[in-house]
Amino acid sequence: MNSETTNTEMQQQSNQTPAASPMADLGRALAASLADSYAAFLLTQNYHWNVEGPFFKPLHDLFEEQYQEMFLAIDDVAERLRTLGFYAPGTFDEFTSLSSVPDIASTRDGQTMVENLIRVHDVVARSFHRTAKFASDAGDLATEDLAVARIRAHEKNVWMLRSIVGGSRRTESKPN
Repeated sequence: MNSETTNTEMQQQSNQTPAASPMADLGRALAASLADSYAAFLLTQNYHWNVEGPFFKPLHDLFEEQYQEMFLAIDDVAERLRTLGFYAPGTFDEFTSLSSVPDIASTRDGQTMVENLIRVHDVVARSFHRTAKFASDAGDLATEDLAVARIRAHEKNVWMLRSIVGGSRRTESKPN
């Protein structure tokens, strides 16, 4: 294998899973959920570093708590991909191509940060809903359980963030 071989090519070469199988679909969905999680993690850590304003301390602390939890979860998701025989994406190019989290302009305003993170956590929860469905279709209870745990964590983050800005609307994370 030459050094020009991409992660995707290595994954295709190393996996015996047919392109249209339930396991291949699950691998693609789980990789997308990993990319979405990483995007949410980076944004949350950025906000932790850069928040300003009258609510600096509580937001700084909340963002730190959330990004630390996501950091640990990202490792679990990547290791689950490896357990299933897939390579985990690990470059910014791979994450960008797989993620459905929109690129969000930088801000220093705490309220804008909270509103942005509500949208991002909702996207990530929907991503894990897709992964849970593919895991169920493939009969993979362990991955389904991991996806459900991530849904629960991101929906809780949506609730906590929405409560800060005075909204109590039910989470939108369930897919259409």
